[in-house]
Amino acid sequence: MRVQQHFLLPRLLLNHLTLMRDIAGEDGALRRDPTWFEERDPVCGMALSESDPTLSVSWNGERYGFCSERCKRQFQKRPAHYLRAIENKSPNNE
Repeated sequence: MRVQQHFLLPRLLLNHLTLMRDIAGEDGALRRDPTWFEERDPVCGMALSESDPTLSVSWNGERYGFCSERCKRQFQKRPAHYLRAIENKSPNNE
């Protein structure tokens, strides 16, 4: 049993390092998963993957996605508040 543990730890460490190398690019920067989009939850700012249609709302002809039902409900209570906050953070407004 002790021999197994002695060889198991280095193997686990090697697997972890290999995974980290595979995640990082040649320059060491993390690669983005192509399934992730630039869309962000307007309430909390979390980056969203393909949105679940039940976690989205159309407002003034635009569709907004959310990370959770809680954020969706918050937005529905005060959509103008959250959209104003997004506009104020936009780099084009500086």
